[in-house]
Amino acid sequence: MLSASASASGTASDALPSWDLSDLYPGPQSPEIEADFTEADRAARAFEAAHAGRLAAMDGAALAQVLAEYQRIEEIQGRLMSYAQLRFSSDSTDPVTGQFYQSVSERVTAISSHMLFFTLELNRLDAAVLETKLQDPALARWPSVQTRR
Repeated sequence: MLSASASASGTASDALPSWDLSDLYPGPQSPEIEADFTEADRAARAFEAAHAGRLAAMDGAALAQVLAEYQRIEEIQGRLMSYAQLRFSSDSTDPVTGQFYQSVSERVTAISSHMLFFTLELNRLDAAVLETKLQDPALARWPSVQTRR
């Protein structure tokens, strides 16, 4: 949520937006943030262990399930990064906020390293193999995979 308020003095800094980020997390030290990092890391490691090197052998339905897992992990990381970026953009001069943003960025990058194989493998799939997989209606939910044709 975005709100702006100006004081009677009318200075430019008084009219800057103030983000209400409580829909994402209660605060930068909230246990919900650490819980999301823990879950994203656990899920990304499990994702890598279960699927790395196996995409080509999957049928379309299995690939759709893997895409759903990938999306869930990416959504957690996106929420974490959005929160950190919005906090930082609201006060980029505060060193504590800058440190929080940097820490979140580093942790998300580390977690993402366990999922990097997915896009690489997906992009290396032979066009004919991918076309066969795309015949499965379960993949219709992901048009970005469809457009790779």
